[in-house]
Order: sequence, then structure tokens, then C-alpha cells
Amino acid sequence: MPELSEADLAALIAHDWPGNVRELRQVAERCVMMAKQGLGTMQDAISGAGLDPANRPGLREAVAAFERQMIGKAIQTHDGRMDDTAAALGIGRRTLNEKIVKLGLDKDALL
Repeated sequence: MPELSEADLAALIAHDWPGNVRELRQVAERCVMMAKQGLGTMQDAISGAGLDPANRPGLREAVAAFERQMIGKAIQTHDGRMDDTAAALGIGRRTLNEKIVKLGLDKDALL
């Protein structure tokens, strides 16, 4: 289940939902599918843009999104303890630091 941000909740509330429950269910399913692929936002799920092949990222972008998500959750789980985070991910501390810089993660914002 993807975690919803404030922007995602705002998009859900702002939408008119002309299709009512059926439309909401389809959007929820799209959101889950997109989250599994590391794609898009709730607004993309509502508009359907996240499923358009022209808008899908390439393999590198998908891998980077997946790494951002995994590293971010691991940092949160281990309360910012980088040695524990690296061990949980099965990588070295130096590799973790390099990935954090390369992926543009803000450790302090995650905590």
C-alpha cells in the first residue's frame, strides 16, 4: 500500500469524482500499480497520466525511484543510524553514502 502525502490527500479531496465509488476504486488501483513501479503521484493516478507509456521513466529512472524508496524507508526505520541502515540494506556504509548523494536524498527530511 503506497503512503499518501499531503499533496496526494489534497488531490483526492479536490477531485469531483463524477464516477463516484467506481472511479475512486479505479484511481486507487492505478495508484497501487504506479507505486509498485515507482511512478507518479495521486494526481497522475486521477488523470491517468501515470499509465501512459510516453510518461513512464526508463529503467534507470525506475531503479533510482526504487532505491530512493528503499533507502528512505530504511533510514526512517533505523532512526538515521547509518551503520544499521547500511547493514539492513546489505551494502557498505560508503556505498550507502554515495547512493544518498547520487539520488539526492535529504536524510534530515526523512527523519
